Amino acid sequence: MHNQDVQTTLINVAVIVIGSYHLPASVAFGALVGASLFILSRTGYALLPKAWLFAVSFLCGIFGGGDATRVLNWLLPDKVPLQVNEFTGAVLAAAFAVVLIQFAYRYLDRQAKGQPNE
Repeated sequence: MHNQDVQTTLINVAVIVIGSYHLPASVAFGALVGASLFILSRTGYALLPKAWLFAVSFLCGIFGGGDATRVLNWLLPDKVPLQVNEFTGAVLAAAFAVVLIQFAYRYLDRQAKGQPNE
């Protein structure tokens, strides 16, 4: 499959997934921003693994954004003049998924090389 065909297919799949699941635009954009942190921060992956990891973190942002919003608003004291909205919750949930995925890869790389855990 040609590189342009792969990119077009991935974009079409993303549009279909976003369109088929009815959610506020702020959540979709927040998940997109949070998931893009993975794509921008990692350079050693091929296109298909990057697309898979992007999709995982994007879905974590979509489905975990509401919970992240509720948890953060519960944790913040009432005296702090900050209210976390759905966009921020989706960004943080997707970004947290990125951090967990990167941690898991580092752990697995260390295990494969026989290095001790830090």
